[in-house]
Amino acid sequence: MAERATIARPYAKAAFEYARGANALAAWSEGLKVAAEIVADPRVAPLTKSPAWSASDLVSLITDVAEPKLDAGMQNFVRVLAENHRLLLLPEIAAHYEVLRSAVENTVDVEVVSAVPLDARSGRQASAGLEHALEAPGAHAKFGRFDAAGRRRGACGRSGHRWFAERPPGTARHEFTSQN
Repeated sequence: MAERATIARPYAKAAFEYARGANALAAWSEGLKVAAEIVADPRVAPLTKSPAWSASDLVSLITDVAEPKLDAGMQNFVRVLAENHRLLLLPEIAAHYEVLRSAVENTVDVEVVSAVPLDARSGRQASAGLEHALEAPGAHAKFGRFDAAGRRRGACGRSGHRWFAERPPGTARHEFTSQN
């Protein structure tokens, strides 16, 4: 849905610029993720279109559920989205925000598929290899492992001797073979 992405992009950029100025990129990532999960919930999404729920009711619902994750700036952002009937764009806003953040922090999200659990040493080797393969001075890779339900987990993995690095949407996929 290109239209949703087009509408979401300026909101993501505004959120990013605010978070960058407040030196709170990570906190905003988490807050946007939580808010996006709330509005994407099948019990909440229909409420955003219901005339029985005002913008302030929706903001209260979201901020009450996500309270510890949303600071005053994020609550205000949610309020602006609600007043402009844009709450359902939060997943797209969060995704585009992450692309902007990755570009500034010079990071890539990496999914490494593994048949067996890996130790920290393997993660360090993979990170060093990815940084070299991506040929980006100062670049670093964020590793994640996904469980059977597709949820991201904070571990690294390896499949044979092949590592995969996924760049933000619209950029190239890198694949290389480890030196082991």
